[in-house]
Amino acid sequence: MKEARFRFFGAAVTLIIYALITIIGAGIRFGWSGARFQSFVSPAAVGLVAAVCCVAGGYFCKGNTIALQKGDERDRLITLKAEAANSRIFYVLGLNLLIICNTLAAIFETAPLRYMSYGLGIAMLAHILIATLTKTYYEHKL
Repeated sequence: MKEARFRFFGAAVTLIIYALITIIGAGIRFGWSGARFQSFVSPAAVGLVAAVCCVAGGYFCKGNTIALQKGDERDRLITLKAEAANSRIFYVLGLNLLIICNTLAAIFETAPLRYMSYGLGIAMLAHILIATLTKTYYEHKL
């Protein structure tokens, strides 16, 4: 999968999860027809529209593909790309879990979920910081 498509589809999945969790959580908490329910559903509906746009963007995007290398270079490239994809996938999963916890904490007004979302946010910021530092280190070393 091309990197641009991965980014579009990752954003679409994140928006869909946010919208569904918000709609279902607000429906359970406030009933399916109240004014508070409508105040939560309106941004979620906009999120669903944005997710459809991201899916369309991922479907129609054109990106560059990397030329195949020979021997050890190809194996090393495969390993590096797999590790990078693994890091991105887990980052998207963590972001989705953060959104779920934060949305449910706002809807159900529970402190433990909010604190858990703060912890996830700190872990994700640490991931970004470590990735940036290691990239800078290897750019100067190599």
